[in-house]
Amino acid sequence: FWREQVPSFDGQIRIILLDLPGHGQSDKPQEEYTMGYFARAVNAVLKDAKVDGAILVGHSMGVPVARQYYRLYPNSARALVSVDGALRPPTLDPERIRQFTEPLFRPDYQQYIGKMVDGMFHPESPAAIREQVKAVMQAAPQHVAVSAFRHMFDASNWLTDSISIPLLAVYTRSPMWNDDYVAFVRKLAPDSDIELMDGVGHFLMLEKPTEFNEKLKPFVTRL
Repeated sequence: FWREQVPSFDGQIRIILLDLPGHGQSDKPQEEYTMGYFARAVNAVLKDAKVDGAILVGHSMGVPVARQYYRLYPNSARALVSVDGALRPPTLDPERIRQFTEPLFRPDYQQYIGKMVDGMFHPESPAAIREQVKAVMQAAPQHVAVSAFRHMFDASNWLTDSISIPLLAVYTRSPMWNDDYVAFVRKLAPDSDIELMDGVGHFLMLEKPTEFNEKLKPFVTRL
């Protein structure tokens, strides 16, 4: 999902792209896929790569993963980048969460994921990108999809402890990211830069990569 970002840096910084456990080419063990589990996996990769301080760029679920990493390893995170992912506790009640999660237990869970992905795009989003994203997300094993989705709503992910390192938040323009939300983020992370993009859906870094890169690159290269 970050293929359009790598060329724009042209070797200026070291970039590590990883598939979280349960995703892509990484192993898919029978585990509880908590955000803490993902964060420890990120730490294992960075330790193996001998990285002492990293700028963590997370998209969607990757944002609570980055938040958990920062909580667990505060001295190893130089900055955070939140790409269309929530930093504020979701307002969904347990019943609503159950309704979201229940279809993932069905034999046809991949169809549910496909419909969910369709709803994440802007009407003008390129069809090819939509189909590529859908294929990747539908390839997730059922036990991974169920566990990760369920644990994403754990209250431990959504504590309002402050972020004292630089934060860049890039969102699609949406009622979800309203003035109240922006005010919350600025209070949570005083050293924050919040950017909005028009005409994109949830996968903005793929839908309008040039515009997205113009927001990401200055933030990353100045640190």
